[in-house]
Amino acid sequence: DPDSLDLKLKLADVYLKYGNIEIGEQLALEAIELDPNNAECHYIMGKVFQQKDMVDDALDSYKLALTFPHHNNNIYFNIGIMYEKKKEFKDAVHSYK
Repeated sequence: DPDSLDLKLKLADVYLKYGNIEIGEQLALEAIELDPNNAECHYIMGKVFQQKDMVDDALDSYKLALTFPHHNNNIYFNIGIMYEKKKEFKDAVHSYK
């Protein structure tokens, strides 16, 4: 099913891994539209922002993902990376714990 949330998220992640940010972003946005209360949707959107070097937007997406149940624990690592980019090392270390 081309409108499957899981399919959109998996494809978005694959496109991001191979550097096709535009298609990854479009799929992530479609996934959020399908289920705005899904942690994985916001996690993938955070990865989009991270690849676009939009640090504050990435942090916002990752933190939003944490507010939903069943979030991906990799979010904490990615938050740490974003804090490092902002040179906020104390917050980065806290995220890695």
